[in-house]
Parts: sequence; C-alpha cells; structure tokens
Amino acid sequence: KGDKGDIGNSLGTYYGTTSTAAGTVTKTVACPEMAAYVKGHRLTVLFTPAHTATSMSLNVNGLGALGVYYKNSNTIPTGLITANSIHDFTYDGTRFRYVASGGACPFPVNSIYLSMSSSNPNAYWPGTTWSQVSQGRMLVGVSSQDIDFNAANKTGGTKTHHHKYNIAGREWYGALVGDIGNGLFAYDYPNSAWKSATSVGSSTINRNSALVAGMTQTLTTATATGDVGTSIESGLPPYLSVYIWQRTV
Repeated sequence: KGDKGDIGNSLGTYYGTTSTAAGTVTKTVACPEMAAYVKGHRLTVLFTPAHTATSMSLNVNGLGALGVYYKNSNTIPTGLITANSIHDFTYDGTRFRYVASGGACPFPVNSIYLSMSSSNPNAYWPGTTWSQVSQGRMLVGVSSQDIDFNAANKTGGTKTHHHKYNIAGREWYGALVGDIGNGLFAYDYPNSAWKSATSVGSSTINRNSALVAGMTQTLTTATATGDVGTSIESGLPPYLSVYIWQRTV
C-alpha cells in the first residue's frame, strides 16, 4: 500500500473519487491520471456516498463501465462500502476485482510519502494531515556513526563549491595560475581579489611579471581582468524530483 498515489502511474496504481448516489449500480469515477484500462493496474477509490446496491460497476473517466467482483462473485455485501470510505480494486483484464478496504491510512504519523503529484495526501486519506518537506533537498539515511547524519530532520550541504588551496599557510579559494618557477597565484573569493604567495614553506618563488601586467592593481591586491579559469562548480549528482510529504497528524 505504500505505492499509493500518483507516483504509481509507472507502477500501475491510481487514485479516484466518486460521488455517485448510494443506490446507483454504476459508479462514475474521476481519475485524471488513468487514460486506459490496463490489466494488473490498481485503482483506489474514495466513495463519498455509501454503496447500497447489491452489485457494482466502475466507469473511470468515461472509459466504460466494468463490473466489480467481490470474492469471485458479483454480489457486493451490504455495508461493505460506507460513506467517505476508501477501497482498492484491481483490473484483471475483464473486470475490476475488489481487493481491500483502504479506509485506514497505511502511513503512521511522521512517515514520508513520495509522489509525482502535487495533491496533498489528505485527499487520499481523509482525516490525515501532511506537510510538504525537503523542498529542493535530497534525502539521506540517519547514521549514528556520522555527526552530519546522526539524527532525523537535520539539514546541510550546498549545491555548488569552490576549489580550495592552501598557499604559504593561508587558506584560499580559486584556481592556481603560474607554476613554482614563475609565481603562484590564487583567486581569493571572500575578498574578490587575486593574491600571490612569495614563498611556500622555506622555498622562495618569483613573481610572474606577465601575469602582473594582466591585472589592474599590484600583485598582492590585484583584481583579475577576466575569468582567468576560475569557476563555481556544481556538486549535484543525477536526480529525480518528486513531491515529499510528511504525515504530521
């Protein structure tokens, strides 16, 4: 049952609603995501009125009315489908077969529900309350051995990063320009300036006059006239975006 919801389009699981009168045999079901009857697909239906007729057919999105079988019989037990209850059906290639009552939400409080639909899950399970969480963020499992992930609901990380270098004992961000023989340069992002190091450890290095000429200020405070190879890199892995809901009540 954890596959309920519109993310189930690829899994063959759909959700619909009907407000057809209780005594009417054929129920008109609204389910925009279901475009055709496909054998094995599962349909969850919210019945607003109860169903009191002794037989039932479902007509989903005008695709045609198909009979419903309950335990290999087309007789629907009295009192099986009450007002505002949810029930599951599976299409067997000929008809719908009653599977189970879905009246109780299978997700306990604090559970996470994933869906391709923006619909609040309380439409599927009336009486429940949900909050859309982790918007623009990926999920990661809790690990008691990792301080960054040792509890639920922690956040962190960035989408981009700068390359980091240590030059002459100071911390810089950016790309290196030149070499040990001709000068070592890095772009200092916090101060938006190019900086040079005149020594690395105990080794003295020279300044590169050609690089200095391409900058608008002195060597130690110069600003690059162009990009000079510096960049902000994306750290995003391949991803699939979905709606993430947390049940709160």
